[in-house]
Amino acid sequence: MVATPTAGTEAVGDPNDPMTPHDSGIYLYTKDLTGNPKLTILEPAAYQGSKTGGVFTSALTYGIKKAKMKAVIPGPHASIRTGDSQPFFYFYFEDKATGLGKSPWTTGGGVSSPNQFVLINVESKEKNRETIIAEYGAFGASSGTNEKSMIAFKSEKIRSGLYKVVPITNMKPGEYCFMVSSGGMSASTAGAAGAVQIFDFGITNSQ
Repeated sequence: MVATPTAGTEAVGDPNDPMTPHDSGIYLYTKDLTGNPKLTILEPAAYQGSKTGGVFTSALTYGIKKAKMKAVIPGPHASIRTGDSQPFFYFYFEDKATGLGKSPWTTGGGVSSPNQFVLINVESKEKNRETIIAEYGAFGASSGTNEKSMIAFKSEKIRSGLYKVVPITNMKPGEYCFMVSSGGMSASTAGAAGAVQIFDFGITNSQ
């Protein structure tokens, strides 16, 4: 899948060159069979909503065992995949001065940095993918992405509106996504109400 210019904009230069102006979004950086660089945009995944599990067990244990709320993404696998266990990503944020295209962020214009996203490992099911976004029981409740599923990453500002993002450690084959909440708040603290922007991808076994 190759990114195409948004209507009303013109492509300038090589679309697979990270330094070339691009429409706003998250782009996966890979190399083709000949070693040439390739940028593929991560399309926003449909957010199917949330579901709650473990309520009955929580009631039986008087809330000692927590009930969990999970965000649900339709489909067991992301369509965009890579065999790289430590993939690079480029985040392009709208910069009208340089003519970058329309923004895919539908969060009220509050998204301007990779630090407002979390990278998480999602669990693949038969028909969908899930990740815990809240837990509650007898001793209180907590909202936000489950820390065990979060993948730490580092970001480097290349220029205004452009960041390079790389996971700090190698990632196992599986399903992943970048998530940002409504209003630009990090999904790690926003919880279910904010889990509205999801950009998914998968890592395959390169062997």
